[in-house]
Amino acid sequence: MRDDPEVLMVGGGAVGVCSAHYLAQQGLRVSLFDQDEIASGCSGANAGLIVPSYSIPLANPETFRLGMRSIFKPKSPFYVKPRLDPALFQ
Repeated sequence: MRDDPEVLMVGGGAVGVCSAHYLAQQGLRVSLFDQDEIASGCSGANAGLIVPSYSIPLANPETFRLGMRSIFKPKSPFYVKPRLDPALFQ
C-alpha cells in the first residue's frame, strides 16, 4: 500500500478542514496544506461561519454597481490600484 495521499487539500479554513475530515472518514488518505497554521487565515476571522444570507447573488443588478463603486476605494477588497499598465486592459 502506498503512503502517498490520494487527496491534496489546499486551504485549511472551515471548508478545507471539514472536507478533509469527511474525505478521511470515507477512507481516503488526505494531506491538508495551508499557508500558515490551520484555521489561522480567512476562517479564523469569521469563526468558520458560512452564511449564505450574507452573500449577494451575482445575478443581482446591484452587484455590478457595487463592484464599480468599490473598485476605486482603497479599503475595498475589490480595489484595483490605478496605474498605466496595458496588462490591466487585456
